[in-house]
Amino acid sequence: MRPLRRGRGQSRWLTALPTPPLIDVFICTYNEEEAILEQTIVGALAMDYPNYRLWTLDDGRRPWLEALCARLGCGYITRAGNATPRPATSTTRSGASPARSAARLRRHPRRRLRATPNFLTRATTLFREDDVGVVQTPQHFANPDPMQRNLSLARVWPDEQRYFFDVIMASKDAWGAAFCCGTSSIVRFAPLVQMGGFPTDSVTEDYC
Repeated sequence: MRPLRRGRGQSRWLTALPTPPLIDVFICTYNEEEAILEQTIVGALAMDYPNYRLWTLDDGRRPWLEALCARLGCGYITRAGNATPRPATSTTRSGASPARSAARLRRHPRRRLRATPNFLTRATTLFREDDVGVVQTPQHFANPDPMQRNLSLARVWPDEQRYFFDVIMASKDAWGAAFCCGTSSIVRFAPLVQMGGFPTDSVTEDYC
């Protein structure tokens, strides 16, 4: 990544496009409970962006989650080759690489969704220049980290996550060395396909 040219007026580029870029939003899950996933799906369906599709990527292959997605109007995808296989269904996508799986998503009919949160709109404006491949937004948590909790310093001691995204990541971006941290980010589709998809040889979610 190279440093982004930030400033006012970014959103005018997006609103001036005849059709905003199509964005596929992924909710990756393995064993989260129904209450958590339902809230996540409902919240994701409420984003204020006119051209996106929501997909739940279920590595747990849970029939109840497939039914929940159908009820809420969310796409549902599983994959072959992980630790808990089950017979394929009409919504199951088999094997292959993440790049080929992403390419298949482009052939699904588009859906129109309208709501209020502006995450996609604000983040997508940073793709104004063609050589921006990844936009990573900060990840902050409401609950204190172990150091803050153990020392009762949550109100006066910034957590490690905030220091990384507010200081280190911003500095790396200024030098063109920022990277994707696995979530709360948007990846441009064409370069992703060109590089062969997401790396799958590590258990960590962070990748360059």
